Amino acid sequence: MTTQTPILDDAGNPVHNSTFVPGTTNAAKANIYSTILIAKNAYGLVDLDKGTVKSIVKTPGTSDTSNPLNQYSTAGWKLLYTAKILDESKIIRIQSAATL
Repeated sequence: MTTQTPILDDAGNPVHNSTFVPGTTNAAKANIYSTILIAKNAYGLVDLDKGTVKSIVKTPGTSDTSNPLNQYSTAGWKLLYTAKILDESKIIRIQSAATL
């Protein structure tokens, strides 16, 4: 029989009725899965370009020597922003193993 252990926060209080159930498995044959839990205010975003998305379309032309047969065009976009972890204690990675 397996014993369920509550997942506790830093103060020793149960976290949202979560429990950890330890088990045994053959690690050589197990698939490993990662689950990431991210709490509110764990990270922040900074928009460096003030919401400006730049769409870029390149069509073939007579001065385009990289595409002499005018066989293709390209399209893409650019957006500048960055993310910053504000509180690493609010991000948890759980690894679990599963077998059939």
